[in-house]
Amino acid sequence: WGLNIHAIKLNDDDVRLAFCFMNKVMHQQSMWKTKEPLVWRLFQIAFILQCIPGLVKDDYPDRLICDLLWFPTAAGKTEAYLGLSILTLALRRRRDRSRDAEGAGTSVLSRYTLRMLTIQQFRRALVAITACEYLRIKNWRPKGYPKSEENLWGTARFSIGLWVGQEVTPNRLVDHKSWDTLERREVRYPGAVSRLMGFEIYAGTGFRVKKL
Repeated sequence: WGLNIHAIKLNDDDVRLAFCFMNKVMHQQSMWKTKEPLVWRLFQIAFILQCIPGLVKDDYPDRLICDLLWFPTAAGKTEAYLGLSILTLALRRRRDRSRDAEGAGTSVLSRYTLRMLTIQQFRRALVAITACEYLRIKNWRPKGYPKSEENLWGTARFSIGLWVGQEVTPNRLVDHKSWDTLERREVRYPGAVSRLMGFEIYAGTGFRVKKL
């Protein structure tokens, strides 16, 4: 892990800053969800450290390897790949901040094969992305980092999207009624906002979000 830790501590200020941002984001989303601070499990932080050189160096040989992360159910796989995804988003914002898009755009693609898993994983990723945006707006920086630089994480919002059919997720934001040709009656279909009503970080009606 020597090369990996060296990249964080000394070799690249943007990598170190992105690593700090990742930890803060994962801590923030953990506090929202469980009211408990995030404590990395050994395999989680080992996985993230192992992958850092492949993220920061275009010519790193690990980029030619497609590997599989296996661990039992409920052991923490999601946090491991979410942490790495957040680090990728933050590093791209830092390295591309002088360009027009400021590092915004599609950075991470996730694919799931099971319907319920898709919804569950999307919700967990949504909390992490919301934490990214929350910290971006606050212009969060690690303790001791100079305050002279504004918009540390860019001016474009962090966002997330889900591309599936309406059998999995609603195609509209608000509830709507439509004629069901099989049942031959009018049926109410819940919109995306209603589906998120039970989600912990949302509490409101319609398009209004009362509390973050």
